[in-house]
Amino acid sequence: MPVKLTSKIPQLVDSLQQKAAAVVRKTAFDIQASAVTSMAGPKSGHVYGGHQAAGPGEPPAVDTGVLRGSIQVEQKTPLTCVVGTNTEYAAFQEFGTTEMPAHPFLLPAVEKARPGFQAAMSKIAG
Repeated sequence: MPVKLTSKIPQLVDSLQQKAAAVVRKTAFDIQASAVTSMAGPKSGHVYGGHQAAGPGEPPAVDTGVLRGSIQVEQKTPLTCVVGTNTEYAAFQEFGTTEMPAHPFLLPAVEKARPGFQAAMSKIAG
């Protein structure tokens, strides 16, 4: 009696990849939203001509809105998204300089999103 075996592995792999891709995409947009939101609200730094700067360690204060508006999500592959900005001074804000303390906004957003990402990926692998 002939026996025919069929594998459902390709369908399972495809399903897992689709679910993981959705988690990656959602997390990228969560990071973007968190970084943008972190710049709002009162700051504790110096006042320069009516503008309240961010204090050390606070996310940047909004002055012109260019940095905040430049934070974008780029999907490179289904399982890879990049959250970032193309402004020249973003790295100076994030990491500081010899003349200015750091005003991180992206790394804290990543750390804030990490538990949800890990939980969602664990649920998929479940």
